[in-house]
Amino acid sequence: MGSKAKKRVVLPTRPAPPTVEQILEDVRGAPSEDPVFTALALEGRGSPGTSGGGGGDPETPPARGGGKRWS
Repeated sequence: MGSKAKKRVVLPTRPAPPTVEQILEDVRGAPSEDPVFTALALEGRGSPGTSGGGGGDPETPPARGGGKRWS
């Protein structure tokens, strides 16, 4: 029979995460039809009893509250 020891797979190293400047450049350069922006716009249009943003300016996304901070 074969050995029951697991073979270790060597993965390539991860690339460095993007800088804030790179992220802002990508967001500012994206067209308004980008699926990320259209999906966010659809999320905010819930029925009156749902929590999907609402209130205030429809162009401004709701503020994000106390989630975990990843560093």
